[in-house]
Amino acid sequence: MRLPEGAKARLGKGGIGEIAYSPDGNRLAIANNIGIWIYDAHSLVELDLLTGHTDTTTSIAFSPDGNTLVSSSYDETVRLWDVNTGTLKSTLTGHTKWINSIAFSPDGTILAGGSSDKAVHLWDPVSGAHKATLTGHTRTISTIAFSPDSKTLASGAWDNTVRLWDIATEKEKAVLTDHTYFGEYTSGISNVAFSSDGQWLVSAAFNEEGVYVWDAVTGKHERTLDIGRISILAFSPDGKTLAIGARYELNLWDVVRGEHTAALTKHTSFVNSLAFSPDGSTLVSGGGSQLLLWDAETGAQKGEIGGYLSNGWCIAFSPDGSTLASTGGYHTVHLWDVNNRQHKAALTAERNDDWIGSIAFSPDGKTLAGEGVGGYTYGIPKVHISKQL
Repeated sequence: MRLPEGAKARLGKGGIGEIAYSPDGNRLAIANNIGIWIYDAHSLVELDLLTGHTDTTTSIAFSPDGNTLVSSSYDETVRLWDVNTGTLKSTLTGHTKWINSIAFSPDGTILAGGSSDKAVHLWDPVSGAHKATLTGHTRTISTIAFSPDSKTLASGAWDNTVRLWDIATEKEKAVLTDHTYFGEYTSGISNVAFSSDGQWLVSAAFNEEGVYVWDAVTGKHERTLDIGRISILAFSPDGKTLAIGARYELNLWDVVRGEHTAALTKHTSFVNSLAFSPDGSTLVSGGGSQLLLWDAETGAQKGEIGGYLSNGWCIAFSPDGSTLASTGGYHTVHLWDVNNRQHKAALTAERNDDWIGSIAFSPDGKTLAGEGVGGYTYGIPKVHISKQL
């Protein structure tokens, strides 16, 4: 796979960002700070790595015909890629800050992006021309979604509102304001999604408990799913099941009945990305270093894609230079064999909220020490960790 100029090797594939299936279900794309990894969705064999962004990829989406992948990044560019050749087709302009969420309309005629400049931008995906700027939000837009008929776009922002836009007129048609949490930490809308029949719109907010279920036509708040604080959500293709990442757990809900149907509990880090296969048979979830595949009907784990590790913040070589240690995520230090470039082991702290901020080898290379800062949940000021190698 491609390496930056001057680099000798890549250890690991980076963290796990947004996940997307191609419409035909044959490709699976994973975005992160390295680029966009493309897999055969059946064999899980790596097909390509799309690189060119100079910062973390924030959002990805396949075109309805599956031939184009769009990506946005903290480098403030939006790029269109030819999936079949792995080449860059074009770079879109018209926005002034980074795009946090990107989406194709189901009919393929519009490409939309929710931006940190408080606006939704619309492009022609064929010509790349900037078509319109939808304004009304007063803070950063974090999430967008098209209705199945492509006539409505929902946007959620840090101003704690969900806004519905008429695509034909490019006008705002409703503002949903039932989300009311404004707390000490981040507040605002984190997720919006339409059901496949267009009947339901769901939304969730940072640090607010529950998922709000709205009548997508009238904008009426119908019910709230009591699931606690969530990090990510996704509808199944038939619109009957909602997958919800809530901290370390993945939950399945029947939206119509408002009933919890399953809890999938094999994640050891926050679940931050989800995607259903187009036929609804497989659910992929990502969090920390785990990229897991599930049978969407039974909840049984059916596979895993390895090699992903949370982004590292500090590294240390063993005295003999044969081992590299790197931090990644809340409570884990990874060990790498420098010669064969393989992952050797993962060392974990006793508490899963310990943030390991520094690491060092002993002079004989047999012990690794780490100093961490405890999480907000328990308010522990510092944790000292020592592992015998």
